[in-house]
Amino acid sequence: MSTPLQLIDLPAELITAVAADAARDADRVGLFLQTLGLQAPPDRPLRLPAGFLLDLGAALRLLDWERRGLRIHVDAGLPAAHQALRDVLRSLPTAQPGLLPLPSGTLAYRVMVLFAEHFAWAGQEELDAEVTLGEADEEAVLEALADFLWQHRCG
Repeated sequence: MSTPLQLIDLPAELITAVAADAARDADRVGLFLQTLGLQAPPDRPLRLPAGFLLDLGAALRLLDWERRGLRIHVDAGLPAAHQALRDVLRSLPTAQPGLLPLPSGTLAYRVMVLFAEHFAWAGQEELDAEVTLGEADEEAVLEALADFLWQHRCG
């Protein structure tokens, strides 16, 4: 039997990146719900299931990726953003409260894993951009490096 993955087993950079993405997802969800007119007064908060909110954040992240021209999620077998958003919104009537920790089959979990495996973890922080990583063409990398060195040579 394998033991579950612990936070201490993960690189600090990944934990930081996932936390930052979660904060951006939460902001997107808040804005989306406000746009729909679902703004509750502080004395009567709107209570929605955590799993629903996490999946909504993931669907909105996919929408942001597509807006930036990224479709890596579709290539990885995840739905296109509009389909994901429809599926999440349709799931609300049957959403269960208290689905934490995140089950592995949920959209939020699958988007988080895709991010961890295929994106530069510091892309947003350092470049204000989503940077996808793929297999490097060694010849192209060496040629680009040679061009760079030639252009920046001394003397």
